[in-house]
Order: sequence, then C-alpha cells, then structure tokens
Amino acid sequence: MPRRRPQPPVRYAVIGHEGAHHVVDQLHGYALSSHTTRPAAEDAARELACNPTAAIAAVEALDAAQSGPAATERRILRRYGYAWSLRQDEMLSLMREFSHRHLETLVSNGHLSTVFTPAGQPYYTTPERFDELSPRWVRDGYESFPAAQPARLERPRPALGRCLLCGPREVPVGRVHRQPRNGVLRAVRAARPPAQLPAAAAPGPRIEQSSRSGAGSHLP
Repeated sequence: MPRRRPQPPVRYAVIGHEGAHHVVDQLHGYALSSHTTRPAAEDAARELACNPTAAIAAVEALDAAQSGPAATERRILRRYGYAWSLRQDEMLSLMREFSHRHLETLVSNGHLSTVFTPAGQPYYTTPERFDELSPRWVRDGYESFPAAQPARLERPRPALGRCLLCGPREVPVGRVHRQPRNGVLRAVRAARPPAQLPAAAAPGPRIEQSSRSGAGSHLP
C-alpha cells in the first residue's frame, strides 16, 4: 500500500475571535483581514493562498494601517517578529538608529509593551498582543515581571520557508545573543550604560537591560 505524502501546512486559516472571523497568516502569527461571516473569511483565505499578488496587497494594507507614535516600530514587529513580538536584541540589531531609551519611552507611554519569557528574555510587542498573551507574573527577588511561553513569542521552527512578503530573515551581522542571568530584574531600573562586547567577539549593537513594564495583557 503506497504511503500518503504529508500535506503541507495550511498558510492561511480562519479563526473566530470576539464575534468576527479573521484570516490569519499562520507562518507569521497575525491576522490579515477580518470578516463578519465565516464564508467570506474562507473565500478571502483561499484568495490569499492562490494569489500571491493579493497576499502582498493584504500585507501592504496591514502596514499602512499602523498609526500613532509607534507606527514604524509596529511595522518592524510585523515584518521581523512573530505574532507582533520580537526579541529586544533583535529589535536593536535591526533598527540601529533607534536607541534603547526611545523604545522604552514608547513602552512607558503605552505605545509598545514589553513581555518576557519565564527565564527573563525580553521581547517588544504591541499593547493589543500583550493583552491577548495574558502573561503571568513571575517573581524574581523583590521584583515581578510579565512572562509568556517562548512558543507564543517565537516563530515555530523549522519555518515553512522563505517568505516573499517579508524578505530574508537572516541573522544580522554582529547580533549579540545574551542569556538571561539571575537577579536581572534588580537592575531593571538602574541607569546602566550598555554592556561592552568582549574583545574576541565581532562588533555589534550595544544592548541595555529592558524595563519590566508592560502596557496591559493581536491576534493570532
């Protein structure tokens, strides 16, 4: 009896949420459109799957819809992150002209949010996505921080392949990956200068410790 070949993952799915039917890009974890009826959403999902031009137009419309003081940063989260979330060091590596203080100001003003893995790895996300994550608060000494599981913040790997809508996602040259350390929260509010790279490491962006503030708890 011949073996059945595994079916490729479905790229666009219809998910009901708060009385609407959303067409979700499952590779990148965000909704591209919203519809009042499920048949209309299913038609839109089939159109996106069969017509790359329609998929590109949907992504461009989603980017154009981002507004407010953090509109540029939200487009970065959409393009390079997963479900509107992106690691702090990746954000700083991709957007070298954005200072850590600028991003933290957006967080303090409620235009962006910060969430962490249980181990303390910081991510930037949107306030809407923060609400959907409903992060639990983890205590570290005298401090607490909002934490979500990495699977909800990182794209599942291996991915479906290179995305023509988002471009290459290679690791930028000089990116620094820091492991969380015990007691990291106790330094959250300290105005420390960026950590220096070891002499043997390749030059890269300086990374400061993130604030543990989040603006509250985007769909996939």
